[in-house]
Amino acid sequence: MMKLKFVNHENYLEAVFYDDRATAVKALKEIHKKAIELNQHRVLIDATTASGEYWELDKYDIGVAISELFKYPFKVAAVEAPENITKFSEDTAVNRGASYYVAFSIEEGLEWLLKES
Repeated sequence: MMKLKFVNHENYLEAVFYDDRATAVKALKEIHKKAIELNQHRVLIDATTASGEYWELDKYDIGVAISELFKYPFKVAAVEAPENITKFSEDTAVNRGASYYVAFSIEEGLEWLLKES
């Protein structure tokens, strides 16, 4: 069973991912499914309590998955532990047309996610 918790806010869907980071792409598919079900196009992913490590190839795969799953009109912000942030998944997704941002805090992620673009 995937370790995900969803909170449906008025303006966005919050997904708390607390499973092993190796399952991140699978989790993204579940998050996308829930966002479609709830008709939410803004998604905040909190991965600060996920376990395990990301390799650079994992970050590339995550960026590709974000760009394939969360096409316009989606806007996705992911919050990650600072030691895991290299912006590689963000660059990969954005270069493929996604509106995606990796943030150091929930506040930073929400500020980006909820501003009009």
